[in-house]
Amino acid sequence: MTSPTVQRRRRRRLLAVATAGLALCIGVSVTSLAAWQQSITVAGSDGNGGFGSSLLKIELSLDGGTTWTAATVNANGSLNFGSNASLLTPGDTVYASVLLRAAAGSRGADVTLQGGTVGSDALLGALTYGARLGVLRADCNAASFPSAGQVLVNAGSVLSAAAPTSFSVPTPTTTGQPGTAVGVCLAVSLPTGVPSALGGQTTSPLWRFDATSR
Repeated sequence: MTSPTVQRRRRRRLLAVATAGLALCIGVSVTSLAAWQQSITVAGSDGNGGFGSSLLKIELSLDGGTTWTAATVNANGSLNFGSNASLLTPGDTVYASVLLRAAAGSRGADVTLQGGTVGSDALLGALTYGARLGVLRADCNAASFPSAGQVLVNAGSVLSAAAPTSFSVPTPTTTGQPGTAVGVCLAVSLPTGVPSALGGQTTSPLWRFDATSR
């Protein structure tokens, strides 16, 4: 019969062997994970370089496309409605053209025509206007206005009326060249029946085009 002391010694040896085996198993497991794991890094690009952000650059022309200037928040020149604009008689309508395009290197834009500024000026409040889209300067006149392009703002609208929908100024398709120009024709009228007290007055309406990069 084995004495209790001998039994205790055997149990200690078995426990030591079991513990060594557990440690060995853990060691093998860690080594295996390291052997089968790998970190991979890839860079994003446009095919030629890294990522970049666009910058919206709209240009406008007030002379039918002969001269183009970069549009700014202020000081964009004056729409030329002709000499009759300063001598309106009730029932008269005058016309002016503006062309918009995306500059070279710019994205295109969705543009909304906002109404003319209306303040306490009585004459400014009496004027009405209409706007048509897709009209070149040569067709921005009394003969062509009713049918040229498409309606942007209905004729006879109050000067403060904004266009109900935006229009597209396309992105340039050729590197280093501007995009296709989009023409807007404005027709401003002094309606019949306005008070005679408005005679001899002057005013300066302002229109704003709000462009959002596409």
